[in-house]
Amino acid sequence: MNRTDDTTKYSWKSNMRRLMKGIAVLSAWLATSISTAEATSFDCTKAQNFAEMTICSSPALQRADEDVNSAYVKAVDRVPDNQKADVRQSQRSWLKRRNACTTTSCISVAMTEQLRTLAHWGAEPGAAPVAKPAAFTSPVPAAARQAPKAISPATQEEFDINRGAPSAVIPEVHPATALTSETAEQGPAHPTQDMRPFKIALVAMVALLLVCIWLHSRGSMVIYSDLTDALWTTLTPVLAIGAFFLARWLELSEAVAGWSALAVFSLMSLQVLIQTFRSNGFSPYFILALYAKIALFILFFFLMALLLLGGYTKADRRRRRSWAVAAAALFAFFTAWMCRNRSFSHIDDYLAGRA
Repeated sequence: MNRTDDTTKYSWKSNMRRLMKGIAVLSAWLATSISTAEATSFDCTKAQNFAEMTICSSPALQRADEDVNSAYVKAVDRVPDNQKADVRQSQRSWLKRRNACTTTSCISVAMTEQLRTLAHWGAEPGAAPVAKPAAFTSPVPAAARQAPKAISPATQEEFDINRGAPSAVIPEVHPATALTSETAEQGPAHPTQDMRPFKIALVAMVALLLVCIWLHSRGSMVIYSDLTDALWTTLTPVLAIGAFFLARWLELSEAVAGWSALAVFSLMSLQVLIQTFRSNGFSPYFILALYAKIALFILFFFLMALLLLGGYTKADRRRRRSWAVAAAALFAFFTAWMCRNRSFSHIDDYLAGRA
């Protein structure tokens, strides 16, 4: 009986020790879980975006979030009363940028930047200076150095929230040092001076074209012999561009497409040269007639580009397309009026010079 009682007591004590160990392990696990679940500055059960869900699933980000929240509370307590609203607004702006993150690295960089920003609020002058290039430093009053800006220093870099990589910082130039002695002597630059040679060349081009049209109307020279000549000349650049895009559509290389467009343009331009020489002979009028043909379709395509490539709204683009159609029709009628013979000749006769 004594041996049985001893065995029973030993078994009971062993079971109690196992039960106590289980309770201790369970308590430690529950304490760890509770501390982990409450390690964020917000309720993880109400996480609504990628940033909040990522923070709740990462112990490292949870600790960083708690550090940011602690630094924020200390910054609010540290700054004067007239700056507390600025600190709160800065924190709200930062939360919007953090919640816009779509990668873990972006969240980590945002928290690091905000910790650095919160450390500046209420700091003593010179305790945590913001680095600035020596060429752009300028004297700042002491009152301005003590009061940080309403916008956090992290916003000066405007880092990419999806990659977490800060972009190049644009240095601040003080108005007093923005102008050097050289620029002060030269005076302000005028952007219109750069366009003056182009404008003069355009006016001269149009004036010479009008002279060519006047000579053509007098019968001294021939710009277009007939409608076939005008159509062939106008279609030369169009078909060359079409050949390039056709080759690219056939999945040929860019080099092959370029050579194809050049071949089409060269062959058609050769026929334009031959026909212009046949109509005017070897004389200055041949050069003027060739110039008139080139200038006409250059001005036409330039006008089409201005009309079709502009417009910011649907109504504006629709209006520009209407103007482009009207300009194309006007150009067609003007070209037909300039033709010496206002009729189409057979393509074989045109190529053989019998038009």
